[in-house]
Amino acid sequence: MVSFKWKHFKRDIILMLVRWYLGYSLSYRDVEELALEPGLKVDHSTIHRWVVEYSVLSRNFFRLRVEKLRAILCRKSIKLLKDRLVSGLQILSFSKDMVEFNSSQCSLG
Repeated sequence: MVSFKWKHFKRDIILMLVRWYLGYSLSYRDVEELALEPGLKVDHSTIHRWVVEYSVLSRNFFRLRVEKLRAILCRKSIKLLKDRLVSGLQILSFSKDMVEFNSSQCSLG
């Protein structure tokens, strides 16, 4: 279990900086500069220690989110394909009826 006990910064700030480093391929010094903008004074070596300690936690968290999003997108795309297939079959059956109707008219006349 990963613990944030006895850390100088809050859990959200630590995970945000770790995510910036992992997600945007920034250097530790770049993340340090980005943290200075809102007024967070943190050293690049501290960010390095946080990445080593918490990267597994953030990777697992974001992997779960990505898997959930993938499942939702798959369900929606399958539903969309089913709807299109049903509407396509309805169009085909309608056009088949029209062809039969037209052919019956032609044979009579």
